[in-house]
Amino acid sequence: MISPLRWSSSEPLETGPAPAAVGHESVASTIDLDAFARATPELLERRALLRRSDTKFLGNDSQVTQVLSELTADYALLGTAPYSTLYFDTDDLACFHAHRRGRRIRHKVRIRHYGDRKLTYLEVKSRLSGEITNKHRIQLPYESVELGEPERVFIERHTGIPGAAMRPTLWINYRRITLLSLQDNERFTIDLDLAVTRADDRAQVVKDLTGVAFFEIKQAPLRRDTPVIQRLRGVGLRPRSISKYCAGVIYLDPTTRHNRLRPVVRALERARHE
Repeated sequence: MISPLRWSSSEPLETGPAPAAVGHESVASTIDLDAFARATPELLERRALLRRSDTKFLGNDSQVTQVLSELTADYALLGTAPYSTLYFDTDDLACFHAHRRGRRIRHKVRIRHYGDRKLTYLEVKSRLSGEITNKHRIQLPYESVELGEPERVFIERHTGIPGAAMRPTLWINYRRITLLSLQDNERFTIDLDLAVTRADDRAQVVKDLTGVAFFEIKQAPLRRDTPVIQRLRGVGLRPRSISKYCAGVIYLDPTTRHNRLRPVVRALERARHE
């Protein structure tokens, strides 16, 4: 039996804009990360992984403690932090529908606030094939939420979509645990306490996914036998295609066409209630 974990008291979790649902206890209150070595700046530099393969798993709170308890010898803790992300898309949701249709090349455009480091970036994340992802980003003043002309040029250069066509679509807020492999070129993230809010009203929670855990492994090159993948499989999880942004669009407007994504929405609801 695995003993409950709890957040380290030596590094309190930053407060952030990701609200938890009334009546749901966040796993963030039960996780202890003291057993992990702290990632050095040198290790972080070696694990930048802006061009990489991404592998995603969907689980729940109880599986977080099971996975983390077996990784302390192989991974270092980069940190825990609130992330707040404003996504952009065209009026006709070109980015969303490219993903829905399974287009080989597709993009996500977002402004992300890294609450632990007080940094803000405009990021373009591009899926170039079934396995390869590129991420381009430029730094903005902290907590910026608007696109100026240089930012729109940057978006068009990396997506081919006219920057002037981009509009704020929605916010996604969550808390992230990040681990760096001590041996492999690999990052492992766990996103918790996810909440979808409207682009024009960050206080209005459209969907609260407290209880769901989003696991993601970023690697170069792709490997299927690292300790974290073995551990995720050991608790019964399997890789699956899932996009927090696409799920957010569906929750924001359920009338948006999303037949091919219905299994993802059902999986999120199952994980939330397990």
